[in-house]
Amino acid sequence: LSNFYRPFKQRIHSYFIERPEYLRSLGSLDETDPQRPSVIVPNFLYGRSFCVSTDGGIQSFCCVDQCNVLMESLERSISHPVASPSLIAELVESLPSDTV
Repeated sequence: LSNFYRPFKQRIHSYFIERPEYLRSLGSLDETDPQRPSVIVPNFLYGRSFCVSTDGGIQSFCCVDQCNVLMESLERSISHPVASPSLIAELVESLPSDTV
């Protein structure tokens, strides 16, 4: 979590200023180790902060990035925290995309 906030605190940029309570509400805050809370990046990127809402706040529109769709496909296929480069290469070759 400290790495998440460091650029903002050092005035490098003004991104990633969300409070822990908000990250928790998105399901983006991993507090498994209370001494080292961390941000679950995919959950953060899919969170409400990357959606556009209407003026009344009744509807919001979230755009799906094609890279995220491809990464999700890889993650589902691997279903493990570690994979060999050869397996990853094989899976990437079979991705349903004209850009890979």
